[in-house]
Amino acid sequence: MKKVNKKDKIYLLLLSIIFISIIVYILRNNTLYGSILDWNNQHSVIPDYFRTLFYKTNNLFPNLALNLGSGQNIYNYSYYGLLSPIILVSYLLPFITMKTFIQVSSIMLVYSSILLFYYFLRLNKYNENISFVGTICFFASTPLLFHSHRHIMFMNYFPFLILALIGVLKYFENNNKKLLCISTLLIILTSYYYSIPSIFCIVIFGLYKYIQINKKITFKKFISDSFKFLLPIMCAVLMSSILLVPTFMTLLSGRDGSNVSINLMELLVPKINIKYIYSSYGLGLTSFSLIGILYSFKTKRKENILLSIILSLMILFPIVNYILNATMYVDSKVLIPFIPLFILLEVELFNNINNKINIKYLLIGSIFILSYVFMFKTEYHFIFYIDYILSIIFIIVCNKFKLNKVFNIIVVTSLIILTFILSNNDNLVPYDRYYNDSNINQKELTKLINNDYNHTTLYNNNHDNVNEIYNNLNIYSDYIYSSIGNKLYNKFYFDIFENNMSYRNRALLTANKNIMHLMFSNNKYIIGDDLNIIGFNKTNIIGNTSLYENDDVLPFMYVSYNFMNNNDFDKYSFPYNNEILLKNTIINSNVINNYISNIKEINKDEFKIKEIDSNIEINNNTINVSKKSKMIIDLDDLYKDKIIFISFNLEPQNRDLIIDINGVTNKLTNKNWKYYNGNNTFNYVIGDKYKDNLIITINKGKYIISDLKIYYLDYNDIQDINKNVTRVNIDNKTIGDKIYANVNVEKDGYFVTTIPYDKGFTIKIDNNKIDYEIVNKAFVGFKINKGYHNVEISYRSPGKLIGIIFSLIGIVIYLIIRKGKQIVNIV
Repeated sequence: MKKVNKKDKIYLLLLSIIFISIIVYILRNNTLYGSILDWNNQHSVIPDYFRTLFYKTNNLFPNLALNLGSGQNIYNYSYYGLLSPIILVSYLLPFITMKTFIQVSSIMLVYSSILLFYYFLRLNKYNENISFVGTICFFASTPLLFHSHRHIMFMNYFPFLILALIGVLKYFENNNKKLLCISTLLIILTSYYYSIPSIFCIVIFGLYKYIQINKKITFKKFISDSFKFLLPIMCAVLMSSILLVPTFMTLLSGRDGSNVSINLMELLVPKINIKYIYSSYGLGLTSFSLIGILYSFKTKRKENILLSIILSLMILFPIVNYILNATMYVDSKVLIPFIPLFILLEVELFNNINNKINIKYLLIGSIFILSYVFMFKTEYHFIFYIDYILSIIFIIVCNKFKLNKVFNIIVVTSLIILTFILSNNDNLVPYDRYYNDSNINQKELTKLINNDYNHTTLYNNNHDNVNEIYNNLNIYSDYIYSSIGNKLYNKFYFDIFENNMSYRNRALLTANKNIMHLMFSNNKYIIGDDLNIIGFNKTNIIGNTSLYENDDVLPFMYVSYNFMNNNDFDKYSFPYNNEILLKNTIINSNVINNYISNIKEINKDEFKIKEIDSNIEINNNTINVSKKSKMIIDLDDLYKDKIIFISFNLEPQNRDLIIDINGVTNKLTNKNWKYYNGNNTFNYVIGDKYKDNLIITINKGKYIISDLKIYYLDYNDIQDINKNVTRVNIDNKTIGDKIYANVNVEKDGYFVTTIPYDKGFTIKIDNNKIDYEIVNKAFVGFKINKGYHNVEISYRSPGKLIGIIFSLIGIVIYLIIRKGKQIVNIV
C-alpha cells in the first residue's frame, strides 16, 4: 500500500460511520461505557489510585500501595495499568476524571485498532474490497467491543499488537526494527498478561512472512535469521523489565493457581471446543474462522498451510491452551490476541470466492468437522451447526456463480447486524448510579476526617466498589479486588479470621459486616444508609448518605503487651480465633497466655423456625431447595443485642451453593469451576442491632450440612480492646513508600501493624535498622523497648532493582539495533 487512494478513504469513512453508530447504540440507555462488573470495580478505579498517588508523591515508579488491601506491593496491581502508556497519558489530564478517561480511551483504542487493521490488510497486498470485509470481521469479533467496556486489559493492547504485526512487515521489507521493538514494548507495558500470547502471535506471523518470502531455507540460515528477528522483541522484553521483574516476583507469591484438577491425558485428546470460537472470552468469531483454516490446508502456499496447522493446534489440543495459560487452567481468553491470524485465513478464503475453491474437498472436510463437533457437544454447538451449514452453502453458491461481490456485501451486512445485536450483552453502569456513587461529597468528607492521620479505614456500604479510595489518600482500605494480592493476607482473611466468602472468587476481599473483623482491621468509618451494626453510630450526613463511626476499633499501628504463641493459637477455631486476635498479638516466641473466652455456645435446638417457604425441604442434614427461598428463625430476647456466630460445613456440588443470613452471604462454587473457592465451611458473624430474628435466604440446590454450631458474645466484652494497647501516632508527612511514626511505649512489647507481611520492608527505630517478623499470622511486626521512639517504615518492591538494571541494558541494545547494527556483529 503505497498511499491512501479514494477507495480507501471511502472504506475508512464507512468504518468510522459504522463504529460511531454502534457506540451510540451501546450508550443509548443513558449508561457509562463501562460494565457494572470488573470495569467499575477494578479497571477504572485502580488506575485512578495510581494517578492520585503520582500527584501526591511525584513518583512515576512507586513501590507501595498503602491505601489498598491494607497496604501491599503496588506491583500486585500492575495488571491494571501501573506503567501502561495509556494510563500514563491520563497523568497529564488532572481535570478529567479517570472514569471519563477510561471510557474515551477504550473507545479510541477500538477505533484505532479497526483503522490499523485495515491498513495491515492493505499492506499484505489485499485489495480495498477484501481489506474492508476482513476489517469488518475483525470489528465484529466480540472480544474487541465487549471487553472495551468489561475487561479492558483483554483488548487494550490491540493497537500495539497490530502495529507490531505491521512492524513485522517493515522488518522484512527494509530491516526496520524500531516499530517491531517499540510496539512490543507498548504491548507489555499495557497488558503484561496478554503480552505472552501477543508475542507468540507476532512470532507466528513473522514465521508466516519468512516462509512466504524465502522459497529455499537452510537450517543454518533459519537459525541466524530467527535470532535477528527475535532480537528487537527480546530487547523490548528487557526494556520492560522495570515492570516485568517486580510483577513476576508478585506472581510467584501472590496468585493461587486453579483448584480444578487437570487430567493430563484429557489435555492431549484433540477436541473442537466451539466456545473457543464463539465466546466473547475466546475468539468471538464465526464459522468462517474454521472454514478459513480448512480451505488453507488445500492451498499450495506453504505459509498458509503452516499457519493453518498452528491455529488448528490451538483450538484442537487443550494442552496448547494450558501452556499458553501458564499451566494454571484451560481457558479460551488466552486466544484473543490470535484473532488477527484467524482473520488472515478468513480473508484468504474470501479472496478466492470466484470459482477457485475446491468444493469437493471443502464438503468432505466440513462433514468431518461437523461430525467431530457432534462427538464433543459443547456450549454453542447447536448455533454452530446452523452457522456452519449456512456458511458452506453460501460459499458454494457464490463460488459456483462467481458472486464474490454479493458474498462480500452479505458478509459485511450480516456481521454489522450481528454486532448491533451482541452489543446488548453487558450490564453497563447507569449514569445515575455513577453520579450518586462518585459524588459522595469529598469536601465534606475531608472536613470531617481531615485531622485523622492515623491511617483510618473507611468503606462505602452503598455500593460494591471495594477499590475506591476517598479523601485524596488520607483514608485507607483493608479490602481489595485484584487478580493478584498478598497471599498471606488473603489466607488470613478467609482461612484464619474465617470471614464469610460472598463471591465466587477468593481474590475479592470485600467490605463486610463482620464486627470482629471491622474492629481488628481499624475500620473506624463506614459510609452508608440505615446501617445497623453493633458499635457503629451515625455521626454525620455526607451529601445524600451518612457517615458512621466506631471509636472502639484497634489502631492501624499500635504497641501490644498481650501475646499468644502461634502453635497455641492454631489450636483454636472460629469464632474463638476472632476473639483472641482482638485481644492478643500472635507471635513466634514462647509465651504463656491464660486465655479465657467470653464466647458462649448455644444449643441449636433453642432456635425455632417461624416461617419457611414451601420450596424448601429439610430431611435430617440435607436441605433441598427447588428455587431461591427463605426461612425465618425467631431469636430469644437474650440474643437480640448480642453478636451471634454461626458455623457449619457443606459438601460441594456441581452447582454454586449460596446461603445468606441477615445480609451476610456465603458462597461455595461449583467444584468443577476453574476458580473453585473451596469455601466448604460457612461462617457467619451477625452483628445487627435490635435483631428479632434470623432471615435465611437459600439459593436453588442441594445442601448437605454437618457440624452446625452457634455461639454468642456480648459487645461489651470487646468494646475496650483499644485501651489495652498503645496507639502509634502516624506523622502527616507519611507519603508513598514511607511511613513516619512515633510512640511512647509503656513497657517492652511488640510494635504491631495491619500491613501484610512481605519482603522488601526496611524498619528503623530511632534511625537504627532492625529486623521485622510476621505477627498475627500475616502482618508486619517487631519488638520494641519501653520509651519514646521515632519509627520509619519504608518499602521497595522485590526485584525492582534488577528490573531497572535490565531495562537500562535493554535501552542500550535498542539504541544500537535501531541504527541497523546487529549485536552479534558488534561482539
